[in-house]
Amino acid sequence: PPPPPFMFSRFPLFFFLLDLTLLSFHYLVVCFRYASVAQACGDELVLHAPTVERMKAIGIRGDLNPRRLLMATLPSRCDVHWTDGLWVPLATVQHGKSSIVILPGIPWLFKTMLEANHHLFVGPEPRRKAVLVSNGLEADIADVLAECVAAFPGVAIGSYPRTRKEQKYNVTVTLEADSQTDVERACSFILHLHPDIHRPLPED
Repeated sequence: PPPPPFMFSRFPLFFFLLDLTLLSFHYLVVCFRYASVAQACGDELVLHAPTVERMKAIGIRGDLNPRRLLMATLPSRCDVHWTDGLWVPLATVQHGKSSIVILPGIPWLFKTMLEANHHLFVGPEPRRKAVLVSNGLEADIADVLAECVAAFPGVAIGSYPRTRKEQKYNVTVTLEADSQTDVERACSFILHLHPDIHRPLPED
């Protein structure tokens, strides 16, 4: 079964998502896991002929054996976007109201393809964001954050423990959503439930 929503909210970079702001959280970015994405979306894998042709023309040297053809075996319902000079497809799969974007894990390929297809990630408005802090332990506020995730599913919540001595607070909590109203309502919900969580001081 998929992880609960709180897991996605607490560990956004692990599960995706590169939050580049322009992704607007309508996109889930994953790296070359065609089979996993197809299974999660109730889809099947098929050999994508245009990708095979590009592999032959500008990519793969030598025989296209079955193992190499796995790189051209995509979810059947995906849309494919190309980057000049590359055979690797940027594949997108619609899943509910979100789009899953499948990219290679090689850093320079990832960057090149993301920049070449940046128009795919332009959202209607920038995300709204708020920050809360606490000098308590992250484990002590986890239940409150989980309640907030359940109460405000449209707000992405992340909690980050202090990792450097110069950081003033033990835990930093971020809240992001398309609506500033949703962000403020979620902040108020947390502040009401847990007295050790507060907004950072202006001088922070």
